Amino acid sequence: MHENNMATGPLDGLLAGLRLGVDRVLREVHGGAGCGNPDADAARLSRVSDWDAVSALARRHGVVGLFLHGLHARPESAGRSAVGALQRLRDRWLVCSGRRLRGLQRADDVLADAGVDRLVLKGAPLSQRLYGNPLLRGSVDVDLLVAPADARSAEKALLRAGWRLHPAEVEGGPGAAIRRCLKDRTLVGPDGPVELHWRLVLNPSFLDIRFRDLWTGREAVRLGSASFAVPGADDDRFYNICHAFRHGWADLKWLCDAGVGLGLAAADPQAFERLRGRFRAAGLDAVLDSAVLLCREHLHVRLPAPAGVRAVFASRTIVGRGWGKTARPGTDRLRRKAAAMLLGPGVRSAAGELTSMAALRLAPVADRPRVRGLRAFVRASAATRRMALEAAFFLLAARLLVAYGPGRGWRRWAATAEGEAAASASPPPSRPILPSARPIPRRIGRLVPKVAAGAPFKAACLVQALAAQWMLRRRGVASRLCFGVRRASGADLEVHAWLTTDGEGVVGCREVDTYRVFAPPPTS
Repeated sequence: MHENNMATGPLDGLLAGLRLGVDRVLREVHGGAGCGNPDADAARLSRVSDWDAVSALARRHGVVGLFLHGLHARPESAGRSAVGALQRLRDRWLVCSGRRLRGLQRADDVLADAGVDRLVLKGAPLSQRLYGNPLLRGSVDVDLLVAPADARSAEKALLRAGWRLHPAEVEGGPGAAIRRCLKDRTLVGPDGPVELHWRLVLNPSFLDIRFRDLWTGREAVRLGSASFAVPGADDDRFYNICHAFRHGWADLKWLCDAGVGLGLAAADPQAFERLRGRFRAAGLDAVLDSAVLLCREHLHVRLPAPAGVRAVFASRTIVGRGWGKTARPGTDRLRRKAAAMLLGPGVRSAAGELTSMAALRLAPVADRPRVRGLRAFVRASAATRRMALEAAFFLLAARLLVAYGPGRGWRRWAATAEGEAAASASPPPSRPILPSARPIPRRIGRLVPKVAAGAPFKAACLVQALAAQWMLRRRGVASRLCFGVRRASGADLEVHAWLTTDGEGVVGCREVDTYRVFAPPPTS
C-alpha cells in the first residue's frame, strides 16, 4: 500500500507513458498482444511529482509524440496543463519532422535522377513502419545508405542540387578526416542535414552484408504519394539494435524502436530465431540479449528471457545510465559507448574506434588559437621564437599600462572620445592603408596579432599597437599611433587604435578608412 501511494519520479513517469504508447502501437497498428499493464502504468502517471521534468526528459529523448500517443489512450492519467505543455512541444517537433521529411523527399529524388541506389535508414520511413505514423518518431537528420562505389556520385549529385558540405567537413585538419572515417559524409540543405552512409556495409558490428544483397532484399514504405526503399525487416532490426547498443542506449527513442521491432519478431517464432541467428553469426549475441532484457525490464515487452551473463552485465551496468538527465556529459557518453563496444565482436575493433573517438574529441582543441600558436612556436626558427617572446613581453607590458597605468589616461581618452572627435576630427583616410612592404614592420605586423590571439589575457587593438610600436622603436623604425572613432550598428561609439609607419599599416589597419581620426587628450 505504501508503494501505491508513493509519488512517481520523472523517469518512471516517462517510462510508464512510453509503455502505454508502445502497448497502443502493438495492439492498434500491428494487431498484437500489446505489452505491460496499462492500468498500472496509468496509475503511475497519475502520481507523477514533476510534469515539467517529464516534459524535459521527453524532449531530450525525442519521444514526445510516442509519450502523448500513450497519454491519449489514458487521458485521465495526466492533468490538462501537463498535456497542453506536451502538445506544444509536439507541435514544434512536428514542424521539424515535416522539414526532415521534405529534405528526405528532395534528396531521394536527386539521387534517383542521378541513378544512385539508396536505402533510407531510420527517419520517417522507420516511424511509418513501426508506429504507423511518419511523424510520431522524432529525427534530427536524414540517413541514406548507398553502395561504397556510388558514394562519390551521390555526394556530387547532392552538391549540384544545392546541398553543401557540413562546416566540420570543410574546416580541414585531423578532425575532418576522423569525422569522415566515423560519420561518412554530412551535407547540409535547406531542410536540415543529410548523412550519406556507406561504411555500414563493411562493418561487422552493423550490417556486414553487401549492399547489392541489401538492395535485393529491400522493402518499400509509402508516405503519401512517395515511396522509399528501406532495408528488409530483419536487416532493419539488426541495424537499429546494433546502432542503439553502440551508442550505449543513450536515447529512449532507440529503446522504443527496439521494443516494437522485437515485439513484432516475437509474434513469429521463426522470425525471432532468424534474428537471433543473424546476431549469433556476427558474434553479437550479447547485443541482442541486452536489448531483450532492456525491453523486458523497462517496456515490459513480452519476449523470451535470455540467459547470457554478459547481457545482464550490459543491460544493468552499462546501458540505461543517464536516462534521467536532461543533458548528458560527454565523458559519460564516451564511457557508455566504450563499455558497450567492448561487449561487441572484439577488443581490436573497439580500440580502433575508441582511438578515433578520442582524437575526434581532441580535434576541436587542436584548432584553438593557443594550441595552434604553440605548435607554430615549436616549429618556428630560433629568430622567430625570440621575436615571439619579445612580442609576448611587450603585449603584457602594454596590457598592464593600459589597465593600471598612472591616472589610467588611456581610459580617459576612450571615455571622452565623442567630444574630442567632434572638436578635432579629421576626415577618414583618402585611401586604404595597406600593410607595410618593408621587412621589419611587415614581420612585426604579422607576428604581434598571432601572439595576442594566444595570450592568456585580452590584448585589444591599443595593446597590440603599443607593443608593435615599442618593438619598432627598439629597431630604430619610427611609427605613428593613430586613433579613430565611428558609430557602431547602434547608438554607441566604437573607438579603435592602429599603428602606421610612413603611411603604411603595421597593426590594426583593416577598415580604418571608416573611422574619423582624432588626437587623444593628454594623460596629465
